[in-house]
Amino acid sequence: MATAKKTDTTKVIEDTMTTAQEQVLGAVEQGQTIVLDGFKSFLDAVNKIDIPAVPGLADMYKVRADMFEGMFDFGSAMLENQRTFTRKVLETATKAQS
Repeated sequence: MATAKKTDTTKVIEDTMTTAQEQVLGAVEQGQTIVLDGFKSFLDAVNKIDIPAVPGLADMYKVRADMFEGMFDFGSAMLENQRTFTRKVLETATKAQS
């Protein structure tokens, strides 16, 4: 009986966490969309201004875009490393409780 209750409690906690995560991610995505829309509007307004071309500006953007991709790749690798580590910790703790 205690196991069933624990399972019910665990399910409630998991459902609550999932709902909270979905709400946070939804809010973040909504905020990102708002910022991106604002940035696009700003760029549309700036593009209407007659500004002379700056040599090498497009190449500089490419370098920065590559840098951001590299940073996100590194972040993803770090997150995967932490995920693997956390799984091992949980497996070790579970075995120790058995």
